[in-house]
Amino acid sequence: MNSNPHSIDRFKRLLLNEHLRAIAVLIIVLALFYRDVVFNGRTFLMETAVQGTMPNAGPYNDPDKTTGFVVNDAGANAWFGEPLNKFVSESVKQGDFPLWNPYAGLAGNPLLADGQTGPLEPIQFIFYFFPNRFWPYSIDLQLLIRFFLAGFGSYLFAKRLKLNFWASIATGVIFMLSSYFVTYGDHPQIKVESLLPLLLYGFDRLADLEDNRGFWFCSLFIGWAIVAAMPESTFFGLFLGSLWYFFKSIIQKVRERADSSKVKIPLIRYLSSTMLGFLISAAYLLPFIEYVLVSKSGHSAGLANNPLVLSNNPLPLALLPGLIFQAQGYYFIQVGYVVLFLSVYLLVGIPGSSTHRNSVIFFSSYAIIFLLSIFNFPLTNWIRSLPVLNQIVIHKYSIPSIVFSLAILAGILIDEIKNIPLTYKRISLSFAIVISVFFGLPILGSTPALLSTYFGDDKLIYTAFGIVIVFLTIPIYILAFLYKHQKISLRGLQFGLLILVAFEPFLWESRIQRRDRVDPYQTPPFVDYLKKNEGPFRIV
Repeated sequence: MNSNPHSIDRFKRLLLNEHLRAIAVLIIVLALFYRDVVFNGRTFLMETAVQGTMPNAGPYNDPDKTTGFVVNDAGANAWFGEPLNKFVSESVKQGDFPLWNPYAGLAGNPLLADGQTGPLEPIQFIFYFFPNRFWPYSIDLQLLIRFFLAGFGSYLFAKRLKLNFWASIATGVIFMLSSYFVTYGDHPQIKVESLLPLLLYGFDRLADLEDNRGFWFCSLFIGWAIVAAMPESTFFGLFLGSLWYFFKSIIQKVRERADSSKVKIPLIRYLSSTMLGFLISAAYLLPFIEYVLVSKSGHSAGLANNPLVLSNNPLPLALLPGLIFQAQGYYFIQVGYVVLFLSVYLLVGIPGSSTHRNSVIFFSSYAIIFLLSIFNFPLTNWIRSLPVLNQIVIHKYSIPSIVFSLAILAGILIDEIKNIPLTYKRISLSFAIVISVFFGLPILGSTPALLSTYFGDDKLIYTAFGIVIVFLTIPIYILAFLYKHQKISLRGLQFGLLILVAFEPFLWESRIQRRDRVDPYQTPPFVDYLKKNEGPFRIV
């Protein structure tokens, strides 16, 4: 019996479809990176990772349980975020969608307006359909979906910039495996920050006046980001997306030499799409605005001087190495050596005629300005005093947008590697710049006591320096050697850089100690401890 030739052709077309291949690659990388969750029965659930909570961290004072480092601020989500999600989930399964949360504060608060839970956010609906027994699985599935969207959205935006396949995949991998995502796990802001690339993708399509679908995509992503219910993160997503939209629109108008009658069209298109996005999210946005107007917030203007909330003070220079590897207590600021190196290499070597010159100008400017502001460098320290920004912890919530910008720069270099070849001289120069800035400045400008405060032992800095050279810099020289002597092709070189980009997160991720999933229908291990305990918590 002969096979249907049309079916074979369709199958071949599917295999050749770049988007499907990108999906497959990103899923494989994601599954390997979070292999403990996907294959080994671990969970992102934080209620099992905080000492004094149940079940896996054990009861308070249990000498047999040590939690180690799981995520940043695990208690905040274990005591607030996840219980509220569970409350909504169980209420919906009982036929009731609660509009009021009786468990927050002294008297409760309006659930749709709390600015964190986001019960109307689409992926949150997973919680409403999973049986209670599989609650940890629902947490893990929704978070893996968010990480995938972060990677695939970055890939789509990179393709919009006309980067090749491997360069676009590298961009997606960098953002998807971002240290910020790893070290915040299931925190509520991840719902928004994983949508950042899709917001940029929507705004990029919106800037194309002939793309009718772009208008609707942009509105949808704006509404989605707002209804995800984390205002600080939503602001940075809309801020970066809006900046890119107007930057690209201006560039297009200059290229096309449009007459003055057409100048208003991009503004009208932007306002219309944004307002539609606000309308899509109105069920959350209107109660939230009302709640903000009638309540007292710790995030009032002048956050840096407000002792009730996290400080918005700039980070000290001693923490600059924390952009390359993890500094104790500041796990969210790591960007990664390879990404920083590739970005510096691009800026050192990009030709003026590059087709990506405007993208390089935009994303490098954004990343540099906000990085300098975070560390209080002159000429940028005024940024924290701007309206809205003076109510946000910039050195936390700006990190995803900075990492995304640098991921785009790294992707552009991989795409442009034929025009900006890897040479030993340029590699050495870029290496020297990165090391001087991110290792040299802190060591020269900080006391050993201050370095020890953030790194526990300043020898850790030198250990990390050795790891950077052996595992991350020498391979770049090897790739340059192989390509120069025609041992590998251009695609082989690009693939090699992709492997290096993906390898670095694997190098540092061993510090994470996620917990085992616990079957709620089995007797948990801490019961034995409580039965033996002679104190007030003893079970009889």
